[in-house]
Amino acid sequence: MASGRTLGLRAVSVCALLAVTVWLSATVWAAGGSPQVTNVQPNAGAKGGGTTVVISGANFTGATEVKFGSTKAASFTVDSESTITAVSPAGTGTVDITVTTSSGTSATGSADKFSYRASSIAAAWGANQFGELGNGTMTAHALPATASSLSGVTQVAGGGAFSLAVLESGK
Repeated sequence: MASGRTLGLRAVSVCALLAVTVWLSATVWAAGGSPQVTNVQPNAGAKGGGTTVVISGANFTGATEVKFGSTKAASFTVDSESTITAVSPAGTGTVDITVTTSSGTSATGSADKFSYRASSIAAAWGANQFGELGNGTMTAHALPATASSLSGVTQVAGGGAFSLAVLESGK
């Protein structure tokens, strides 16, 4: 009977040791693995490129390359171990954004998708007393109207009597 109790304690000790060993191994692996992309914002941009994209994830320190599909980012900055800011190159369709470090390249999945828009369309509504809606008229619109005189728009801003648009060219 006494030997049975001793064996039971030894078995518990061995199990506890194995659990600690497994936990330590998993912790070491997670701390320095391949990069992982968990989110991209925005996840769409102009086909001409030039969209600033914030890539979130892990293990980005020392990143040597960011790709949109098979094309290198126009530029990128490693902001932190978990954040990269990249500028999209020209492209079409939906692509995976990948990050490469000395530990490898991020696996692809649904979180890293970036879609290129076929065209940029701006819509506006309001008083339009001075043609500020950009649709070629001075007619007020209660509902969004396509600003037909603008193409390649990446950003818009407006106020009481003004509108601004940033084009793909950056102008």
